[in-house]
Amino acid sequence: MESYAEASTIPLAFTTAAIPLLAANPVGAGLNPTFDPKINFEGEPALVIAGGTSVGQFAIQIYKYLKFNPIIVYASSKHTTYLTQTLGATHVVDRSTIPLDNLPEEVKRITKDKPVKNIYVAQVFTPDATEKSEDGSPDADAEANGKKVYGVFASPSIEPNREFGLEMWKRLPELVKDGIIKVTRVELLPGGLAAVSDALPRFMNGGVSGVKLVFNPQEVA
Repeated sequence: MESYAEASTIPLAFTTAAIPLLAANPVGAGLNPTFDPKINFEGEPALVIAGGTSVGQFAIQIYKYLKFNPIIVYASSKHTTYLTQTLGATHVVDRSTIPLDNLPEEVKRITKDKPVKNIYVAQVFTPDATEKSEDGSPDADAEANGKKVYGVFASPSIEPNREFGLEMWKRLPELVKDGIIKVTRVELLPGGLAAVSDALPRFMNGGVSGVKLVFNPQEVA
């Protein structure tokens, strides 16, 4: 990590990935609440949907830390080299050529029909999913089919996230120092907070991909 701009990408995005994956039930899936290095899921496949997003990139790294394999990522193929060689994904399924509805079949092909028991969705795709996220309720159909769905409010300083948050902040500096967790790529935009409004149309129109836009609020346009 070489700059404050890079460091700024960690707190919210990493926490949003870490809490639902690592924190103990019922807050999260409980994969490794104490960051125990002996815990691993070797041979268990994992899937990250929207793996090119900042949160998705941290989810990939968490799965790699836990030794999931294969780690399948649904993202733009233009990020394949970075997602595989730098972050640890094993397969990138191109979202521009494989529709989301066809993703299950592609995943089955990669895993040779082995079930994927852990999936991280880093992007909301449907209006009903947005409504569920806003009222904090999981998908009832998924629950009825034996699946467990975890939402996240990514603040480690509130209950019930506080206990895990304390452990996470204690462990995270070493994980970054050792290169296990890497910061996301950034694009530092000049002009301070005044530049935010100029960047919004680009963001809303899909002009930001695979990087985090960062602004220095102390700058004056």
